[in-house]
Amino acid sequence: MTDLIRDLRHRDAYHRALRQCAHVAREEFEVAARALHDAEQIGQKLKAAVAAVARRVPTDGAAVEDARARLQELDAKLETTLADSLRATNAALNAKQNVLSRFTVTLFGRTMAGKSTIREALTRGDGATIGKGAQRTTRDVREYVWNSLRIIDTPGIGAYEGDEDRAQALSVIDETDVVLFLASSDGVQEESFKGMRELRQQNKPLIFVLNVKRDLEKPVC
Repeated sequence: MTDLIRDLRHRDAYHRALRQCAHVAREEFEVAARALHDAEQIGQKLKAAVAAVARRVPTDGAAVEDARARLQELDAKLETTLADSLRATNAALNAKQNVLSRFTVTLFGRTMAGKSTIREALTRGDGATIGKGAQRTTRDVREYVWNSLRIIDTPGIGAYEGDEDRAQALSVIDETDVVLFLASSDGVQEESFKGMRELRQQNKPLIFVLNVKRDLEKPVC
């Protein structure tokens, strides 16, 4: 009976922690949305100021014409940079907004590092999506629910012609709360370090997991 009460208390504490995470996520989203709006307003004012200066520059003289051309070039660059940056940031916020109530853990790592194996163990799968060690098995982003957590299994990085796989894996980072980066004991590939650098630039909590591989059919000496 004591063990049951302890388990229930742990479960209640666990779900309270998840609810608190969701509350903090919503608050942070509101702050980020306001900051994006403010940045957009500042950017538009800067662009308008540059355009106004370019229009006021007199048209006589080679030096003046050169200055006008540079201001117009700056105006065009501001337009492109603002549009691209705001579009990317807005897309990232929208991706996160859709999953604010669900704490998301994403499995990331090189091909055949064991991501699907760990995910199958957590979600008590039947092993159908686990690779046999010859080639990458997960080709798409897959989503699962385990213990009230949202688990995302991504394609492995580093496969032959795997740029598309990397792009798919990175596409879900915006909606991720914690990244589990898997590396296996049979060697760390160069692609793993590239993936680590890319993830580090996303400013997401990153936990490294070492998968120690062992052939269970062979006796341990």
